[in-house]
Amino acid sequence: AGGAQGSEWRACFECHPVPALDAPALNSLGQPLSTRCLRFQVDACRYVTREGDTLLSLSKTLLFDANWRRLWNANAAAIADPSAPLPANLTLALGPQYTVQAGDTLAIVAGRFSATVKGLLQVNPWMARQPAEALAPGAQLCIPACQHRPNPSHVPDSPY
Repeated sequence: AGGAQGSEWRACFECHPVPALDAPALNSLGQPLSTRCLRFQVDACRYVTREGDTLLSLSKTLLFDANWRRLWNANAAAIADPSAPLPANLTLALGPQYTVQAGDTLAIVAGRFSATVKGLLQVNPWMARQPAEALAPGAQLCIPACQHRPNPSHVPDSPY
């Protein structure tokens, strides 16, 4: 689970007539069918639940943290009982989204939201595959929800 958020995917299909799969595939004009391809964008900061998902399991898998309350805070209106298994096909927010501005760097965005660069990369795994597009103005970044520790750069005695 995870890893595809914020990326574009392409799926191609070859169509065949149902009654006679061994016959050549033809359209309504009698012409051979070609492969059909679709492109779709996977939303950043969104996850659609599967049977058996819980806030704790998703927090560990998608946010690399056992603090399931972060997911509950971002989705409290959709989740009545945070200890119950989640219904399948429920779209959850993994955190807020941020639109990259000109001059932004990972360090600047992390500091702005009391996050870390590592945390940003964890919830935006597609950035490793598309680093140039990741910080282009207008790009959407997922921000880790409700950080429970202060940003190390805001701790007076921290060397970072």
